[in-house]
Amino acid sequence: MRIHKIKSKAVSALGPDIIEFFGHAKNYVTGGIFLKGLAFFTIPIYTRLLIPADYGVLAVFGSIVTISTIILGLGFRGAISRYYFEETNDFKHFFGANVLFIFAFCIIVSLVNIKVVDFISIRFNVEKNIVFFALLLSFFAVFTEMYITFLETIKRSRSVAIINVSIKVLTIITSIFLILQLDENRYLGNIYGQSIIGFFFFTYVIYKLLQLIKINFNWRYIKYSLVFSLPIVVHLLSQYVLASSDILIINQLKGEHDTGLYSLAYSVGMLLTVVSGGMASAYSPMFYKYMNDNSFHKINNLADKYSKVITFVAIGLILFAKPLILLLAEKSYHTAFIIIPIVVIGYFFFFLYTLYIGYVFYQKKTFILSIITVASGLINISLNYLLIPRFGYVAAAYSTMISYFFLFILHYLNVKLVLRVQNIIPISINFMNVLVIVIATAIFFIVNKYIVNIFFELVIEIMTWMFLSIILIGTHNIKKGLKVQ
Repeated sequence: MRIHKIKSKAVSALGPDIIEFFGHAKNYVTGGIFLKGLAFFTIPIYTRLLIPADYGVLAVFGSIVTISTIILGLGFRGAISRYYFEETNDFKHFFGANVLFIFAFCIIVSLVNIKVVDFISIRFNVEKNIVFFALLLSFFAVFTEMYITFLETIKRSRSVAIINVSIKVLTIITSIFLILQLDENRYLGNIYGQSIIGFFFFTYVIYKLLQLIKINFNWRYIKYSLVFSLPIVVHLLSQYVLASSDILIINQLKGEHDTGLYSLAYSVGMLLTVVSGGMASAYSPMFYKYMNDNSFHKINNLADKYSKVITFVAIGLILFAKPLILLLAEKSYHTAFIIIPIVVIGYFFFFLYTLYIGYVFYQKKTFILSIITVASGLINISLNYLLIPRFGYVAAAYSTMISYFFLFILHYLNVKLVLRVQNIIPISINFMNVLVIVIATAIFFIVNKYIVNIFFELVIEIMTWMFLSIILIGTHNIKKGLKVQ
């Protein structure tokens, strides 16, 4: 009875829409945190089973899988989610046409597979069998992602979390088992494990899709998806370059040791994307619904609370960067903690960019999206080649942060000045959030320069986090009757 009263008060204070948002976000974020937790849990296991060279092969494998999945999927995931909100009664036919087209496209790519494998093998200096399994896993992943996108769109957040967690857990168990069976080239155990579980879920997803779609081929549906999605493919590829070029360049210029330190720091900083990405999966369908209803004040209210949660997590990661590294990694990795705050700030700017990209998708004007992402990627690559030789891997964190800042600002200006969307989320709602993050970062550097006792460090960090959190809670950027821009 008491729980019911508390829930009723929460609904009354925040509104049913906000409660729904956090309800779905909880499932996505919980699943994401669990997945990230599993990744951290396996670090001491994999480091004892695999040599550094094996990690290098798996890193290249992962890169090929990511790039190939983006290309094979043609960005149709976004089109499927967008068409669902067109308020038509032919979504099953649209979904079916898209699945059929992507399947046919993947088959065509498979027919030229030999040439593709040869090209990638030579280009990335990796064995052909590794490329083959990467392309095979990409084929499986395309359809799994399409199904997950559909579940996110219809707000089946629990199902999404279960699928993602199941894939990760089964992959880890299978991979470790197979690695233990090999005496050499043990990285193949991980690749085989990913491929086996990928095929299993591909089979399951195809079975589920056949229950959801109407098999047909209507060029009108395909044209809709191509026009909407092809610019997104360029955008996604550029986004991947923006996120990963620093690792490749560090490895090229400074070697595997610095790459390992940088990668570990980014693994910790990326915890922010677990939260923001999970909440984005809940935010996106509600954003489209509010846009259809012209409920712009609800978007602003939702975005304000969303931003506060992300800021709360960001300042925690910044302040406790050093203890996290000390807890997770061996001594040889401990110096990497110094760049975590910069990594977190970069990902906070990336989060701000996601607040405004929804307007671009809603208006289906995605061409300029790709231009902006390519420009940000080029900024990142240029800064990396300019600064890494002189300042080492630390410079890469600053380069990426600057690139993400430009990504955010350019997308905001695109929505505000080019697309001329009148009722957009006020940029001012994040002024206080940015200020709080800057204060947290300043405290981090001061404490780690002048305080040598770890106990005093923790006390100061906890007190600072509590103080800044109180400021966040007490700040009400979106008030009743707030005017939208």
